[in-house]
Amino acid sequence: MIYTSGTTGRPKGAMLTHDAMLYEAEAIRKINLITPDDIQYLFLPMAHVFAKVLETIWFAEGHVMAFWGGDMKKIVDELSEVRPTMMCSVPRIFEKVHAKVAADVAATPGVPGKIAQWGLLQGEKAAKIEMSGGKPGGLAWTIAQKLVFKKMEAKLAARFGGRLRFFVSG
Repeated sequence: MIYTSGTTGRPKGAMLTHDAMLYEAEAIRKINLITPDDIQYLFLPMAHVFAKVLETIWFAEGHVMAFWGGDMKKIVDELSEVRPTMMCSVPRIFEKVHAKVAADVAATPGVPGKIAQWGLLQGEKAAKIEMSGGKPGGLAWTIAQKLVFKKMEAKLAARFGGRLRFFVSG
């Protein structure tokens, strides 16, 4: 039985079998989402149910798994050292990354700051289009990608070790 923390209401219990986790691991293996060549940085407590599923996938696939050292102040240093190809976490860590990027953009003076703010706005519009099943395009999106996102992507990629293929949040 897995119990919720009760952060969104009364704690609740659910049965999550090892067989269900093995099924997920096999499904991941069949679509080649994670390969033995991957390096995963696990930023979750070992008791977290999502971490348990990720551990099962790790055992099944045999990729490298690096575990968070427990100090939020050292996470960027750890990511630079581990250089993961994938990272799974709860939404909070990604919210912190987004907030840091937004704060950096807001603090950028002059024309470069205005361009970066405009680019983030274009990114928000593009995300809404993608979430509704569309594909972003047009001149503004193309310019934002070239002037803003290529630079931001390079900086973020370097901060996360330079090899990251994807994030997963559960």
